[in-house]
Amino acid sequence: MFLTRPRVRFNGVYISTCNYIRPGIGQNWNSPIHMVTYYRYLRLYRDGTCINLLSTDEPNDVVPLFNKLTPGSSGYTASITRSDGTIIFRPKKIYPGTWSFDESFGEIYDTIEKKHKKISSKANLMIETEGSVKKYKFCMDLEMSNGSKNTKFNKLSWQRFYFQNIITLENEDLYLKNDKPFHFSRVLSYER
Repeated sequence: MFLTRPRVRFNGVYISTCNYIRPGIGQNWNSPIHMVTYYRYLRLYRDGTCINLLSTDEPNDVVPLFNKLTPGSSGYTASITRSDGTIIFRPKKIYPGTWSFDESFGEIYDTIEKKHKKISSKANLMIETEGSVKKYKFCMDLEMSNGSKNTKFNKLSWQRFYFQNIITLENEDLYLKNDKPFHFSRVLSYER
């Protein structure tokens, strides 16, 4: 039952790689384009909290240092450097938040067809995080599913992304054209 039931994974980070093309400043004879790549990082904790980061830094630099104790959470923006002085990771802001899990799973007995039917094994994940503007909170509605036939519950697909004004409680949807699903990446250890 455990292997077939949707569950949140805590032993790593969910990463979404986003790409888009934007025009550059062109001369008379050419028109360059820029391929922009950024990453969304999401780490969930067992106590119902999470941390969220939007960055252009590569996963190899970010993931080993991505935890609640990382400078950058709650607005701190200092760089993390190696002993030789090279910058490893420069977090813009790591925003704390909370998550909740809503699963619809199991079997129901169909009295008309006289047999058990399986309810969908997908689950919804609701995440609320702080943002760069204090009067707004950002909300992500994600659907958890299997990434491929060999991996279980390692994909979080976007259902809705919006921000809510804390004062007026008004919601405004954000555009998701460039955002791809989150995929789980297992992490063996985090640096302290």
